[in-house]
Amino acid sequence: MTLSSRSLLQPLLAAALLAVGLLAAAWLKVEADSRNALVTHTQDVRLKVVQVFAALQDAETNQRGYIITGDASYLETYDTARDRAGVRFGELGALTTDNPVQVAATGQLQPLIEQKLGLLAKGVALRKSGDEAGALTLIKAGPGHEVMEDIRTLLAGMDAEERRLFDARMSEAQSTDTLLLVTLAGSGLLAIVIIWLWLSGIRAAARELAERTRERDSFWNLSRDMLAILDREGKVVSANPAWRAATGWSEGELRDLSWIGELFHEDDQASAVGALSQIASGGLDIPVEVRMRAKDGSYRWISGIGAADGALVYASARDVTLERQQAEALAASEAKVLQIQKMEAIGQLTGGVAHDFNNMLAIIIGSLNLVDRRLARGDGASPDVLKFLAGAMEGATRAATLTQRLLAFARRQPLAPETVNVNDLVAKVSELLRRTLGEEIALETVLAGGLWQTNVDVGQMEQALVNLAVNARDAMPVGGKLTIETMNAHLDDAYARENDTAAGQYVMIGVTDTGTGMTPDVLAQAFEPFFSTKPTGKGTGLGLSMVFGFIKQSGGHIKIYSEPGVGTTVKFYLPRLAGAAKTGAAAQDMGGELPPGNPTEVILVVEDEDRVRRFSVDALRDLGYTAIHASSGEEALGILAERPDIKLLFTDVVMPVMNGAKLVEAARQQRRDLRVLFTTGYTRNAIVHNGTLDQGVDLLSKPFTLPQLAFRVRAVLDAPPK
Repeated sequence: MTLSSRSLLQPLLAAALLAVGLLAAAWLKVEADSRNALVTHTQDVRLKVVQVFAALQDAETNQRGYIITGDASYLETYDTARDRAGVRFGELGALTTDNPVQVAATGQLQPLIEQKLGLLAKGVALRKSGDEAGALTLIKAGPGHEVMEDIRTLLAGMDAEERRLFDARMSEAQSTDTLLLVTLAGSGLLAIVIIWLWLSGIRAAARELAERTRERDSFWNLSRDMLAILDREGKVVSANPAWRAATGWSEGELRDLSWIGELFHEDDQASAVGALSQIASGGLDIPVEVRMRAKDGSYRWISGIGAADGALVYASARDVTLERQQAEALAASEAKVLQIQKMEAIGQLTGGVAHDFNNMLAIIIGSLNLVDRRLARGDGASPDVLKFLAGAMEGATRAATLTQRLLAFARRQPLAPETVNVNDLVAKVSELLRRTLGEEIALETVLAGGLWQTNVDVGQMEQALVNLAVNARDAMPVGGKLTIETMNAHLDDAYARENDTAAGQYVMIGVTDTGTGMTPDVLAQAFEPFFSTKPTGKGTGLGLSMVFGFIKQSGGHIKIYSEPGVGTTVKFYLPRLAGAAKTGAAAQDMGGELPPGNPTEVILVVEDEDRVRRFSVDALRDLGYTAIHASSGEEALGILAERPDIKLLFTDVVMPVMNGAKLVEAARQQRRDLRVLFTTGYTRNAIVHNGTLDQGVDLLSKPFTLPQLAFRVRAVLDAPPK
């Protein structure tokens, strides 16, 4: 090759290499700008996510402030925040049209945001119309919170998607820059181009850094959240102006503190130290709330979270004093409404009791007045006397039954649970129910195999099934079908939370009828005392409330399912027996002749009520026993010390100074073999605990009849020593 040819070729080669270098550099520069633009776009999307949620929070806070206080000044900030939420959401949607994942998320967000704004507007409208209770109920009901949580979840998902894109795009941008540098460095002939691109890159990076710094400073200075950078000991390195607006403390004053916890209430110091330790070990996901002393001496409630990065901790906090005050005001309003509802329920209960007792007392007093008139005329042998006495006894029995139902409703009746095979119990009760229901109603029992055992008061359980069967019969006036079924059941945590009961294993008894069913409003009141759909005089309205109280006192759960025109199902859930079997007091046969007493059997009656004591003594003497009496526990102990021949202590439970339980404890220190029979009309914790009669205790509930007294005393005296 000639020299001239080489001289021509070298410039051409240099020009070609320079052209290739310029083209490669230009292409890489375009790619770098594109990658950086995508990174910027990702940051813009994340900022809009924050702005949308912040606007919704501001709208919710000011809506609650208006509802609770009625201060119209909240409406202005509420309207501004609501409009801002819509604008920011629109901007967010416009920024994410290029990402199908985010398009889908904004599609899910739109109805939720519309629903949230609708709920907020509904609450404001109710408050404006004067329906404060309705507005408060709407806040309490929880749909707004659930929608807000759904919005929070979707926005968090969008933020996570953008974080993923940010990481990927930053990686791609860095790869492009690396390739650019390698390309320029690989060609010595493109040094000028390399320098130019490097300088251009520096200037672009500087501009971007300056822009990002301005954006960060704007966010830092304008944010309503209190932002701070601390070291790992809790000393403030930097704090944004929101701290001064909320607490009065300037950034310099905060930096002068040995640690920020100096301003916290002494009762919150421990939680603050724990939060800082949690941040240092991985982050604080759940906000911690502490009271912080403001510069004016008052305390503000501050809710904050933080995360550690190297030697620094980045914290974000909000002043939630107003929110807590609103919550307290809401709780006070709810308590006031609840008190009104309680007073209405007490009034209904009192009226129902008075009505039924007046009816029964009218029967008793009227019958006894007629007996008195017959005896005054010397006509004691008249058959009417027995009829009137029977009427008085019936009224008294009905009054006693009503009292027992009230105790069952109040969960204050003393239960004597024993281990029960529910299938055997249902089979036994079904024989009685076939006679009670009549021939027009078909009775079917569906008993599960391998049924678990449970502990329950057999008599009360039988009475509950009879009550339900009678209700079912009245709901099927033209015949029908009653089905009683049993099965093992497990109530999971979700069902337990929804129905305010304990999760676990239960024995289920279901009673289903094909009657008229109940409408939702009737079903909502089914367990209320003295509520009844039966005609006046056809029921006390205590049947279902008594069953409800008994099941709850037994540690169980009850649920009603009903549909008008189809029928009703009532399901009992009794806890599965865990541990050793328990036996209750054996039922006594009240039929036939009364078991007689023996004069050598001495019974000490202890009762502070004179008339009740005289009746008990007279009744025992009439049965053939030798009965002596005392009006107090102290007097009874003296008699016991003097009379070693006393076989049975028959004592009331509720007495002044020394109750029956304490009397028995003291008496058995003298006489360990002494037989004891308690009697009471009502007791909570002397011989009954958790609604259950103490082990080994014999009890005769007031009021009792002569046959009940005769059989119970005889059973205690004849029982083997305990």
